[in-house]
Formats: sequence, structure tokens, C-alpha cells
Amino acid sequence: MKCALLLWSHLSLLLVLILVSADLTASTSSCPSHCGNISIPYPFGIGKGCYLNEWFAIQCNNFTSGELVPYLPKINKEVVKIFLPDPEYSGERSIYGSLRIKTNITSMGCSNSSDQLKFGDPLNFIGTPFTSGRSNTFHAIGCNYKATLTHLEPRLVGCISTCDPKKMNHDISCRGNKCCQADPPSGIGQIVGISMEEFSSNKTRERGCQVAFLTNENRDRPAYPVAKFTDLQWFYDRQYVILQLRWAIPMTNLSFVNSLRCAHYEMLQYIDGINPCGCSNTDDGSSNVECACNDGYTGNPYIMVDVKVSNYFFFSLYVM
Repeated sequence: MKCALLLWSHLSLLLVLILVSADLTASTSSCPSHCGNISIPYPFGIGKGCYLNEWFAIQCNNFTSGELVPYLPKINKEVVKIFLPDPEYSGERSIYGSLRIKTNITSMGCSNSSDQLKFGDPLNFIGTPFTSGRSNTFHAIGCNYKATLTHLEPRLVGCISTCDPKKMNHDISCRGNKCCQADPPSGIGQIVGISMEEFSSNKTRERGCQVAFLTNENRDRPAYPVAKFTDLQWFYDRQYVILQLRWAIPMTNLSFVNSLRCAHYEMLQYIDGINPCGCSNTDDGSSNVECACNDGYTGNPYIMVDVKVSNYFFFSLYVM
């Protein structure tokens, strides 16, 4: 009897949420779900009425190759993939939505005419729903220089890349010889830049092209061979790397968040097992709000009619 009442309470709540979400579902059902082979989930969308606000507006551009590519005009970046919060994923996406974008590398001394930084402007997401993701790693490739991340004061994050002639043909890892790397702090914030500075050493001094960048491209599945980590010309010719961003809902859309009827909690500490989703303030100082499905539910927390009870949840009820 207790199990039946619990099941009925869950099904009743889901029915209410379906009725509340009917208007939103009707308005988004006719929206394109993909740009090329890349899924575009709400609150992102293509075309008027298909996205939450302009920050989430996607342009589906047709490149000269004929390939359709999603693009975020508000931050001037090409989108590689969009992730919804996933409670069954063991990494960062369990709490935050994320997306992967193409961004320029920073370089110095790679052209014959100048040693000045190229694409040296910081990534600035202040006032946006985006922040740099926590799975990004900082890489610097080149000889006899140090590279640091800026706008993180008082924290200092960077590394030194040297060139030892004795190791040039033997060491292809990124451990300080022609390539170094560092993990940024967890709360990197909404603005980050890269500084590059040459220095003298006791070793044979070699000048030339130097590149630095933030990326999560090789975090889970290697996007390029290990040898590429020391091939700075390859990165310079490519001109971009893949960067992970976190995204959340701006406080200016608080009425939308309230309409989801999610539980309110901090950092996914489930306060009500009946609620299929929950929302909390982000921890990056941006005053944005993130929402995710609770345990036992799957789907898009920003379209509640899309949230479904998982098979695991029904199995749990059955064995109670």
C-alpha cells in the first residue's frame, strides 16, 4: 500500500508538470533539433521562439564545404557540442550544463614580421551565462619561455617550457621539455587570459614560434597523438583548440526557472525525493542558476515534459 501511494504521488506530480509545460513544449516542438549532426537542446535553439534568450540563440551556418555548423553570435564562437546536466554522469556535467567551442590559440614569434602576441585578448564571459569549464588544462609549447593565466589574482597558474637538445628526440610528453601543462584552479571565473614571456637559461637558447592555450580536447578521449603536444607548428597552422564552457540560466530569467517547479537546493543536495529536478545558484559569482534532474529521472530539466522516470526508479519502487 505504501508503495502504491508513493507511486501515485510521483505520477500525480508528473501529470501537473506536463500540464505546466504544455505551452513550452508546443512552442519548441517545431524548432530544429539539430544543426548538421550536432544536437541543439533547449534553452539553446535555432530561430525566433526556439531559445530562452539571445545568449542561447544558435545560428546554423552553411560553410563553403557545405557542412552545417552551429554558431553562438553573442560570444562569437563556433559550437562543437552541447551537454545537458546529466545526474548519471560521474564528472562535471552531473551538476552543470556544458558546451564545447572552438577558440583561438595564443601565439608569439610565429610570424616573420613580429614577435607580438597573436590573439592575446582574454576570454571575457562577464555578464553572460557562460564560464570556463573545470576540465580544461593549460598547455604551453615552445622553447625557453613561461606562460601564465591572467586575471586569476592572487592565484598564479602557469608553467615553464624549456628546450634541452639532449632530450629533443626522446621526450615527446608534455612535462617541461618543449611543452608544459598546468591545471587551472576549480573556480577560474568568467574572465581569463594568457601571458607569454621569454627568459634566458643556461641551456642553448632557441627562439621561435611559441603557442599557449586552454583546452579539454584530450581530457577524456585523445583528439590528437601525444607527439602533437610538442609540434607547435601543427597547433599554429590549426589556429584553434576546443574549450569547455559551463552554462547556466541568468537571474534575469528567474520567472522561467520558477515555472519549472523544481526543488531549490544547493549543489544537488536532494531535499525532496518527489521533485524530479532541482535548481541552485552557481558557485562562480555570476548570480546564475543551474538546474538538473534528480536521481531517478532523466531528460531535459528545462523542458519538464521531457523529464521521465528512469527504469531504475521503477525497479526501486517494485522492490520496496
